[in-house]
This record gives sequence, C-alpha cells and structure tokens, in this order.
Amino acid sequence: MDLLAIFGVGTNLMFSLGIIFVIVITLFYVRQRLSDYDNKMSSMLQVVNGINNELNNIKGNISNFKSQFEKLETIHEGIEEMDIDDEILEENELLDDMGKIHEIDEEDDEHEDEDDDDKEEGEEYEV
Repeated sequence: MDLLAIFGVGTNLMFSLGIIFVIVITLFYVRQRLSDYDNKMSSMLQVVNGINNELNNIKGNISNFKSQFEKLETIHEGIEEMDIDDEILEENELLDDMGKIHEIDEEDDEHEDEDDDDKEEGEEYEV
C-alpha cells in the first residue's frame, strides 16, 4: 500500500503543479496582450496627434490665405475705383475739350460777324 499512498501524493502534487503552470501561462498571455494593446494605443495617439497638427497647419494656412485674399480684394476694389475715376476724368476731359471747341466755334462766329460788319461798313464807305 505504500505504493498507492506515494502514487496518491504524487497525483496531488502533479495536479497542483499543473494548475500553477496554467495560471502562469495565462498571466504571461494576458500581459503580452495588454502590452500589444498599449503599443497600439500609443500608435493611435501618435496618429491622432499628427492629424491634429496637420489640421492646425491647414487652419493657419487657410487664415493666411484668407487675409491675403482680403488684401487682394481691397487692392482690386481700389483698382476698380481708380478705373472709374479714370473714366470720369476722361469724360470730364472730353467735356472740357467739347467746351473748348464750342468756345472756339463761338469765337470764330464772333470773328465772322465782325468781318461781316466790317465788310458792310466798308461797303457803305465805298459807295
């Protein structure tokens, strides 16, 4: 019977060692999985931070482009106003030129009238 008692004690020892082995393997497996998840989370956070930085750069560029566009709009409006002013100046110059032509025509008419008067007076003296 001594053999059976030794065999019974050995079975309990083997059973205990088996349970401890399974627990240790399970702990290593869980630890490895947690480490993998931690690495994945770190990578995801780096990607999110990179996207955030890119979005901030894009927003900065958009605001720069918007301010430059507004400057260009004001310049364009100024140029349009200058074009309108140039058109008004050209119209005024044309009107002034027309007025001068009209004045010259009136002066020519006055000179012709004076010449006609002189001719008429001359004819009276000749007769």
